[in-house]
Amino acid sequence: MERAPIGWVLYDDSCGFCRRWIPFWAETLRKRGYAIAPLQSEWLEQKLNAPEEDLLQDLRLLLADGSVVRGADVYRCMCGASGRHILSTCSPSLQSATS
Repeated sequence: MERAPIGWVLYDDSCGFCRRWIPFWAETLRKRGYAIAPLQSEWLEQKLNAPEEDLLQDLRLLLADGSVVRGADVYRCMCGASGRHILSTCSPSLQSATS
């Protein structure tokens, strides 16, 4: 049985770069516990309570607890810092410590 994702990498499906590369990495992301979803998905506009034009400003990571990471912090959160666990840099206290 497949587990629920720990988060969703949210990308702009109208961006050629994003449309090509985020799905390309989908299997790798899935192995790390993440799913992918286009920011244009109706469920995301409702879940994030924001109009599509606002959502498309940044790459986002929606975590299972409902928190959202934006922009470059998505990469930091997913890749970790100095080999720490992938989610450890997502916590606000550790984010400020690694900035």
